[in-house]
Amino acid sequence: MKKNIFLVSDEGGHFEQIKLLEELKSKHEVFYITEKTQRTINRSLLNKNQLLIPLLNRNIPFWYIVYFKTFTKSLLYILKYKPDIIISTGALSAFPTLLIGKILGKKIIFIETYSRFKSRTLTGKIIYKLSLYDYFIIQHKTLRKLYPKAIYGGSIY
Repeated sequence: MKKNIFLVSDEGGHFEQIKLLEELKSKHEVFYITEKTQRTINRSLLNKNQLLIPLLNRNIPFWYIVYFKTFTKSLLYILKYKPDIIISTGALSAFPTLLIGKILGKKIIFIETYSRFKSRTLTGKIIYKLSLYDYFIIQHKTLRKLYPKAIYGGSIY
């Protein structure tokens, strides 16, 4: 059965990892949610299935206003495209989509970034602590002690 899937990440290295799940497009309707930057606007990947959220920088004054806009955009995207599954590699800009998705009963799959093998990301730590996932996947066995309930999935590279 064909499903609507959201692949959610920030616009940097997390996006490079989430793109590796593109094979899902052969069987499902896939939507990418990432931050709106000049880089993402110029990407050849941009198409009707690329949904953009505001770029979040916690170091700017009034960052929480931008975060509220991200929550609003995420809610609108979820209501419009009705994803069955939301998959994310982080980072913090993905949190609103994951939280809203979980509240609305969507299946959440969080994949801790490949770059972490001794420590947690802030997003991973929050998602795990609040149990905002159905499947929490780690790419390094060394993270098992930090995320004991996680599933070791190996590298997505």
